Amino acid sequence: LFFFLGTGVSLVIPQINRILVDAFISPVEAWDTATPIGKIGAWVSSAPAAGFWVAFISVILSMLFVNLLRRLIGIARGYFLTVAGNRLILRLRDTVFSKIQHLSISKISERTSGELMQRVNSDTRQIKMFLINQLPNLIEQILLLLGIGIYVIVLAGGNWIIPLLILVPAPFVALAFRLFWRFMRHLFQRRWQIHSEANAVLHDIFSGIRVVKAYGMEKREEERFVTMAARERDAQLRIE
Repeated sequence: LFFFLGTGVSLVIPQINRILVDAFISPVEAWDTATPIGKIGAWVSSAPAAGFWVAFISVILSMLFVNLLRRLIGIARGYFLTVAGNRLILRLRDTVFSKIQHLSISKISERTSGELMQRVNSDTRQIKMFLINQLPNLIEQILLLLGIGIYVIVLAGGNWIIPLLILVPAPFVALAFRLFWRFMRHLFQRRWQIHSEANAVLHDIFSGIRVVKAYGMEKREEERFVTMAARERDAQLRIE
């Protein structure tokens, strides 16, 4: 609901800007009095000074109101997304933890305790961040594209040529992004794997710190962790 409301309000803002430019800034000769905007401009040009300022301030206040409304809708949407995301993360962590509890001893032995903690905490947090940050932007852009597309068709009087010309580059852009992310996905996956291993090493060192100190293995464990941290650094640099 808030996504649709936000998209609707976003489509209103350019219309207010259009009135502001066409009726108050463009020269009189440029007005087409057959259009609603042209009629507003003609009225503004012939109105007394007091009427001009009332109309001008009304447009500015409308712009302020619509922008505030869009911000409020964004705040409300963000609130509900945050609540839903946190509820989901709790259920997801419970599901993952329950799955680990039901694994056989042989299966659990294939993973370190640090790696299992990474699955329960860090990976589920990444899913939450995707749902709260990335997914809303994706939905918003899709709705905005549909809304603008419909508006352009209406503005063109049912003429499909202009919308089709606008959409001509879309397949090429989509193909370029697909090729780009096919390459980037492997880098992100590699970084994620190394990050997971580094966290697992750190957790295992701290959980067994008494054994490490008892056998004087501090230097060895430090080198082990620094090596993993350096690998993670290199993977992140490749992504950047």
